[in-house]
Amino acid sequence: MKRAIFIGLIVVASVAGATVKDGVTKWQAGDDKGAVAEWLPYAARGDTDAMFNLAQAYKLGRGVVQNARVAQEYFRRAAERGHAPAQERLGLSLFGDTATRAEALRLLDTAARADQPRALYVIAVALFNGEGMSRDWPRAYGYMSRASAKGVPQAAAALQTMAASIPMSDRVKGDEVAAALGKVELASVPVTSPERAATAAFAPTKAKPIAPQTLATTTGWRVQLGAFKQRELADGAWSKLKREAPALLADANPLFQPAGDFVRLQMGPYPSRDAAKVACSRLAAAGTACFVVAG
Repeated sequence: MKRAIFIGLIVVASVAGATVKDGVTKWQAGDDKGAVAEWLPYAARGDTDAMFNLAQAYKLGRGVVQNARVAQEYFRRAAERGHAPAQERLGLSLFGDTATRAEALRLLDTAARADQPRALYVIAVALFNGEGMSRDWPRAYGYMSRASAKGVPQAAAALQTMAASIPMSDRVKGDEVAAALGKVELASVPVTSPERAATAAFAPTKAKPIAPQTLATTTGWRVQLGAFKQRELADGAWSKLKREAPALLADANPLFQPAGDFVRLQMGPYPSRDAAKVACSRLAAAGTACFVVAG
């Protein structure tokens, strides 16, 4: 599966004892089977860090036979017990399917409140656009500020896009939201996984809100993949996506739309919003973040 904005984590337990942490040490040293053996008994006793780490192992096929279903189950078990990184990962995996989008947003909203970077980004976009959630510009701005501070790719550009539309009073409230999030302390300490990879672009769909009646009558729907400072960067991002998802993008038509100081990378147009949603859902299921916009 292609990895885009999704940044993998392996988590060190804070209360489970040295054994779970020893599993992380073995994992980082290349002893994948040894790491899995360390985590299994702790996961069986309900340790959420061990569950999360086993989910990573099954997702990547390291130390075990690769099995996406088992990985998803471990992510879910950890998420149900309040493990914020697992809530983020499970939410991201469900986000690409319209049938599970509402559940994904609930999980990601919970993870965002726990200061998880990718969840902050996705929820910020949803709050800004009013897609699947009520529009809330102060919280959107605060979350995107926090996502940018935590190094989420394209968050800084998205923040500038938001600032062009959000009133100063709401941005001040957003700063207060970001400051409060900065004080959040998680029980687990994240450790970078070997899975970490370069990420694709992802940005809000519009600088200004669009009236529902406009959305209902606009033709030429598009799938937005990102926003870049230069056309060359947008070209490079499209080439990278084509290499990583050739089957999904074989017949796709890239569109490069100027938007102030940025160039928006989109694909389309599609004859209906539903058709664009199908294309976006397939990309999201493969790990590429995207949103549907009116052309």
